[in-house]
Amino acid sequence: MQALSRRIQVYDPTGRFIPVDLATKNTTETQKHLFEAWRLGEAPTCLCVWVERARPPLVLRNRKDYIIVAIHPNTGHLHRPECWFYRSKPSQSGLQGYSERVIVEEEGIKTVQLEISLYKNSPHFASGEGSALPETITKDSARGGRRPRMTTLGLLHLLWETARLNHFYANGRERSWFPVALKITGVAKEIKVGRSFIGDQLVILTPGGRERDFNSVAKVLEPFQKPTYQRKHRLLVLGEIARLDYQGRKIRLVDDDRYNVWLHSTDADLADLEPLCSSSSDARLIGLFVVDVTGLYQSKTEGRSPCCRTVVLFKAVMQTTLDFCPFESSFEQIIAEKLIDENRSFTKPLRYDAARDTVFPDFLLHDAGIRDYPLEVYGMASEQYLVRRAEKQAYYEREFGGNYWCWFAAGPDATAEPPPFPTARIKE
Repeated sequence: MQALSRRIQVYDPTGRFIPVDLATKNTTETQKHLFEAWRLGEAPTCLCVWVERARPPLVLRNRKDYIIVAIHPNTGHLHRPECWFYRSKPSQSGLQGYSERVIVEEEGIKTVQLEISLYKNSPHFASGEGSALPETITKDSARGGRRPRMTTLGLLHLLWETARLNHFYANGRERSWFPVALKITGVAKEIKVGRSFIGDQLVILTPGGRERDFNSVAKVLEPFQKPTYQRKHRLLVLGEIARLDYQGRKIRLVDDDRYNVWLHSTDADLADLEPLCSSSSDARLIGLFVVDVTGLYQSKTEGRSPCCRTVVLFKAVMQTTLDFCPFESSFEQIIAEKLIDENRSFTKPLRYDAARDTVFPDFLLHDAGIRDYPLEVYGMASEQYLVRRAEKQAYYEREFGGNYWCWFAAGPDATAEPPPFPTARIKE
C-alpha cells in the first residue's frame, strides 16, 4: 500500500520554515528540528495543503525527550484526504452517535470508553453487550440519543478507520493481509482502553502467517501463561472468519490452526453469524472478539506454537471487499468494487454504533473537484424508506449544499447498473 503524506514544516531559531518528511525514517536530524520548534513554542503546519495561509496547524508533544507530531484538536478534516493527519468530520460517519467523552484524542493517543472491560474485575464490565453484528442496534443508540460508551463493533471500526483502511486513493488500492495487519498493529499501540493500550492485548491471526506474525501473537500470549494473569485479563482476537464449526462449537478463522488459537462459542453466537458466513465468496468477513483465555498449553506437535483455548464473550463482525473496503449491503459492495476498479480516491464512512436512522454518506469521493463529494445508494422502495430518503436529501442539502451522486437501486426508478461517477478532476 502506498504511504500517506506526512510532510510538515517547522520553524528554526532564525524564523525560517524547514520542511520535514515524517514518512521517512525519523532521524536524529528530524528530531533536532522538531525539538527546536517545540522549545520555541512554534506550532508546525502541514504541507498537504498547497496554499500557505490555509495549511492546517499541528501540535508538538515532548515525550521524554522524543517529540511527536499530533493533530490539532478539531482540525483533522482540514487536511487533504491523502494526508496521514486527515480525519473526516464526525457528522459524516457514525461517530456522530457518541457523546463527547467516548473518544478523547490527546498527544496522538486515543482514549476510548468501552461498554465492556478488558479486565475481569473491572466494575465497568457489561454482562450483555449482544452480538454486535452490523444489523444489531441497541436501545442506547435509539434515534436522537448519543451513546456514552463504545461496543466491540465500534472498536473494530475505530481500528479500521485509525489505520486508514476505509480510505482508498489513486495507485494505493491493492491490499493484502500482511500490510493490513501491520497497520492495525501500529494504531493499536495508540489506542487506550482503561489503563492499557489495546495493542498489548490484541492478537491478529493473519492468513498465511509469516514468522513476524507468529512472533507478534506469541508476545501477546506470553503473559497469559501465568494463571494469575489469565484470571485478571481478557484477550482481543482479530481475523478473517472462515467457517463455523457447530460440532466443536468454534468460530474458525482462516489459518487459525497455524496459530493454535481456538475460539469456542455458543450456539446462539454461531446462529447469529450463520447468515453472513453463508454469503458470497467474493468478500471477507472480519471479526473482532473479546475472549477469556481458559487454557494455554504446549502443542503435541513439535515446533508448533502453544495452543490457546478461549471462550468468546463479545463479538463484532464486518463485511469487506477482497480489498478490505467495508460495506453494509450488496449494493454498497458493487459501488466499492467499482470505485476501486476505476482507481478513484474515496472514503467509506463507518457506522460505529450509530442507529440505522442516523444519516451520513455511503461513500465520500475525493477526486471530483471538491474534497468530499457524497455518494448515496437508495436500496429500498417502501413508503417508510421514502420518508428516510427525504431526510437524507435534507442532510445533503445542509452538509454539502445539495451536491451528491445517487443510485436508485430499487423502486420504480431503479436501474440495474449504477450511473457513471462524477468525473475525476484531480490526481493525487
